[in-house]
Amino acid sequence: MKKITTNRLKQAAYGNDKWEYKGHLCEMDDDVEYGPEGPENVKIWHTVTTPDGKRLTAPISPYDNDRKTVELWIDAGYPEQCVMGNCDQDELRQMLADQGQVPPIDDPAFFDIKSKPFPE
Repeated sequence: MKKITTNRLKQAAYGNDKWEYKGHLCEMDDDVEYGPEGPENVKIWHTVTTPDGKRLTAPISPYDNDRKTVELWIDAGYPEQCVMGNCDQDELRQMLADQGQVPPIDDPAFFDIKSKPFPE
């Protein structure tokens, strides 16, 4: 019987991301789970150090690698959890809108500007 093999990568490059937002140090640290053939699952831990030095873990999905989610979580006032547990961008935008800070959707990419003319 012929042995069938795959050409899966044995190693993959993963990295951690750090940036500053409104005086906060934001970090996304990768946690890579390895199986017999290499990486099988990557989870991301979202940590924020506040301007006064407190280190907080953001309740964001471990599969969300978008910096904007962390920034919205900061803007929303560090909620401990959201309705479904982990916070996502839509829920954080709604929290901000409820607080009167920004509209629920502040990302122009949400709108198809080319097909919808603006009223004059």
